[in-house]
Amino acid sequence: QTRHIEAPTNKYGRPLLCSYSLLLVLAMSTAAAAVGSEDAVKAILVDISSQLQEQQLGHLSDEAIKSLTASVHSLHTTSSPSLSTEILARYLFAPPTEETVTGSETVTLDGRRALAVLTYLVSSDQKTYLKPSSRSVKAAAEALGTPDPASGTVPSANAVLSDETLTVIVSQLGGEDVESADNAAGTLAAISKHLGPVFAVRCTHSVADAWQDLSRTIEANPEEKRALSTVSIRFASTIVDLACLGDASMDAAVSSGATTLLLDLISDSSDPLMQVSALDLLERMATTIPMHGSRARWLYDRKVLAPLLEFAGGGLGGESAPAPDPILGGPALRTLSSFCKLVHIPEEASLVGIVDDSELLSGFHRALHCFEESASGENDRLAFVDAVSSWSSASPKALALVIDDPILRDGWLSLNVSQPKLKSAIFFSVATCIDPPTQVDSSGDTVMASNIPSNQLSVGLFEALGTVNGKDATDLVLSAATAPLAEMRLGAYALLEAVAKRGTGAQILLSHDSFYEFLVTREKETTKEGKEAKHDIVMAVLASDARPLLADSIVDTLEKIAKQGPHYVHTQPYELATEG
Repeated sequence: QTRHIEAPTNKYGRPLLCSYSLLLVLAMSTAAAAVGSEDAVKAILVDISSQLQEQQLGHLSDEAIKSLTASVHSLHTTSSPSLSTEILARYLFAPPTEETVTGSETVTLDGRRALAVLTYLVSSDQKTYLKPSSRSVKAAAEALGTPDPASGTVPSANAVLSDETLTVIVSQLGGEDVESADNAAGTLAAISKHLGPVFAVRCTHSVADAWQDLSRTIEANPEEKRALSTVSIRFASTIVDLACLGDASMDAAVSSGATTLLLDLISDSSDPLMQVSALDLLERMATTIPMHGSRARWLYDRKVLAPLLEFAGGGLGGESAPAPDPILGGPALRTLSSFCKLVHIPEEASLVGIVDDSELLSGFHRALHCFEESASGENDRLAFVDAVSSWSSASPKALALVIDDPILRDGWLSLNVSQPKLKSAIFFSVATCIDPPTQVDSSGDTVMASNIPSNQLSVGLFEALGTVNGKDATDLVLSAATAPLAEMRLGAYALLEAVAKRGTGAQILLSHDSFYEFLVTREKETTKEGKEAKHDIVMAVLASDARPLLADSIVDTLEKIAKQGPHYVHTQPYELATEG
């Protein structure tokens, strides 16, 4: 079949036949070259691999060196660095299954040969090949879990990882190129995820050994400590990523001494910025879902809790502590708050070793008091709000203590702040305590949270919000729900939905004169997120205990809104105006 193609014309309307024909010929030639380019590149790579093998055996003469140089030059002219490294990376983790014939010998392109060629190309021209190599290797590692479209076989089933390949990947973590180092970390995480616990343990031990070597270098050369701090954090971050994959890799991180090195970073007062980065990594360990037993037990160890409580001003086991650290107090409090979320949220908390949480909660309680007294500025206030709400959501008992504690209650719920974002954060934090989000256990299954407060306690928290701010709670939140700033409205919507879900909460809201009108008036909300959040409030009211008490006309109206969806827009029919 043929297809008519209209040729372009010049400014006088005449067809550019010669130029257009030439372009078609060039395009077809380029396409034909692209079809055969990969095989040609693969043949050159195999040739380079064979010559490198001869060089390792000491059989490379001056003539052979010239031949190797010519082969590399041919590779440069035939292929891009991205294509060359992509082909090599495919074989880096694969067993030797494909053979390529060169001359009279049959040469196998396997992981060992692919690594040798990649290493040679990067060492001979780092500027050209370093970044493409790191990208290709990471992509190949991530593809290990993707089934082959033709055979349906998952590459990880037959994948291999030589010690040489692992050593080279880990060595990139200590390199100067940031992108290559990040890609190396991603490669290790992908290998560990797709190849399973055995490979995850190998990767963890390899990274820990490299980190130990770096620590010895810093110890022998203290003047290089600050320059190498970035590399230390990079090693720590990689260890945390691996440890969060499962119990096997977490146990390997502990046994290899990597977790000790992480705690050393937290305790190193000579570099506060590095301490803050290390605290962020601890927070990542506490918030990565699903939580595993070995990680939870380590996070709740005294050697981990003690420095955090000291920084936050809480002390451990009734010990008196100084004022919160001016730099580390906020980050430590935020990290501790993420620990508190682990205490009662998973039903399997006792199975993972969090049996006695009184020491953490009591120390955290002291830290909150101390931090509230010394807090200054809205950043500190935001850290305090997050910490108190996290502690309150740890258990109904903790929430009751906060409501009865005027210092913590007022410091948390007071809206006497200038930043709308902070006010919104307070609304969201109260909503989270009243209606905790669903949780995931170590198997990845959704479980019922055991930290849900009683209806009475939830309503008590909502009413305390109004008491602290000298207003009726519903009136206070509704005024925020009609504010011009979207962030304020979203925080208010979240709180109204949470209250409507709990016992008599919907009745309390509907008893307010303006709440029903607020529900049925949809035109004033213009944002997508706002429309959806407001619709969720309607759904919560319809599902609440207050529904049987509502008039039929009100239920019919709310059901109509629910059926129309959050993005419904009422349209007016257009009538053509005519003169009489």
